[in-house]
Amino acid sequence: STDDEALNLNVARFTADSAARATIAADYETGGNIASPLVTLHTLHDPLAPYWHVQRLQVKVEAQGRTALHYHREVDAQGHCAFSSSHVLGAFNKLIDMVESRQQQIYLPAILH
Repeated sequence: STDDEALNLNVARFTADSAARATIAADYETGGNIASPLVTLHTLHDPLAPYWHVQRLQVKVEAQGRTALHYHREVDAQGHCAFSSSHVLGAFNKLIDMVESRQQQIYLPAILH
């Protein structure tokens, strides 16, 4: 704008509905207690979903002791989901590796007994 102060003074202000906030906290907030392998990709310069979102998830996953189930790859790119096909394929291959490794950890000891 040509006058940011006037714009800020005249912009409409809203208060969040308490029931809506409670629903979001109960049903839409990640907890980090993942049960299956999870691979995340996130662009560093995403104007729609800030990078701190994935950092917050990583803290929650660590607090739950589930870091072995989570792998994150940051992508130094501008834009929302601005991944190349090699980024996506690499993430998918990492997920396959994580699933296969987990299956070996679960099933191999049972076979050896």
